Amino acid sequence: MWAGHIPIVSPGLECYNYTHSLLCTRERTKKVYTMYSRKPNEEVWQHHRDLQVDYTILEQSWCVRRSQPGCGMAEVWDLEDVENRQYTPTCSRLHKEPRPYFQKVFGNNVYEVLKVLKEPLKNGNGDDNGKHRSGKAGKSS
Repeated sequence: MWAGHIPIVSPGLECYNYTHSLLCTRERTKKVYTMYSRKPNEEVWQHHRDLQVDYTILEQSWCVRRSQPGCGMAEVWDLEDVENRQYTPTCSRLHKEPRPYFQKVFGNNVYEVLKVLKEPLKNGNGDDNGKHRSGKAGKSS
């Protein structure tokens, strides 16, 4: 099972967040898009595991792009996820270090394919080690 945002995931792939498909609900799409929130890596991983996703596509430009202040993906999530506003966006953390919950299997200058691990790596050296983040950050998204 693949997960990613609509322009990247082909309609021919079995996926959970292709919102034009009748098989996909808004809630499933929202769980996949937690990749662009500021939620703990472990929580994002658990959503992917619950959806039985094997690989997810992380597009870095979705992490940093914003058409105007307040319109970046992480900033949109901030409206709903108030308790995590002060943290670095999950996508930035996973781009830097996907372990212990994900493993980078492909990457280029546009996107990365992350394998959703069945179990977290022990001593995976991930920057959140199952907890939250490497630290607080400004409002960059």
